[in-house]
Amino acid sequence: MTIQSVIDLPKDYEAVLRRVRDNGEEDLASLPGKIDINHSRLSHIIKSLKKKGLIVVSPSTYDGAWVRLSTKGRKLMNYVNPDGKLRQYA
Repeated sequence: MTIQSVIDLPKDYEAVLRRVRDNGEEDLASLPGKIDINHSRLSHIIKSLKKKGLIVVSPSTYDGAWVRLSTKGRKLMNYVNPDGKLRQYA
């Protein structure tokens, strides 16, 4: 028997994950303007997603840092519905 659970994903977390997924990777410095999230909130989101192992932050040789989804993050985004809810099957 398959057990289904639904997890609410905060809209700003979802916006970051979607933006990074859709573009492959994002420049951390320009990300706040692209998804309309202030810098301090984005910093908190990035730290949280990194701690959960959903994103990888790589320093750039030219400037700043780049964000991309980890393998775990890519797998997770396969279950994101348009309404921002994650479906996880156990």
